[in-house]
Amino acid sequence: MHKVRVLIACDVAEWLHGRRNNVRMTVGEAARRSQIPVEFIVQWEAGMPIPVPELIILMKIYQVPGVVVSAYLTSLQRKFLGDDF
Repeated sequence: MHKVRVLIACDVAEWLHGRRNNVRMTVGEAARRSQIPVEFIVQWEAGMPIPVPELIILMKIYQVPGVVVSAYLTSLQRKFLGDDF
């Protein structure tokens, strides 16, 4: 189970980094807008697990539509837990 958590955290980190780059935002700017310390954003984009409330805040800052977030989370579920979950 630990391995799955690490894989999910890495997948989310890569996705977060890509979303931030899509809106051409620096880590510092994201930190200012979200009021989340820069160190945390850097750690999350490096693969540390991110708490859900902060993930939601960053998704709003990165202008990700709710439908896209839902589709991404569904794809994570299927990828790591299978269709039976």
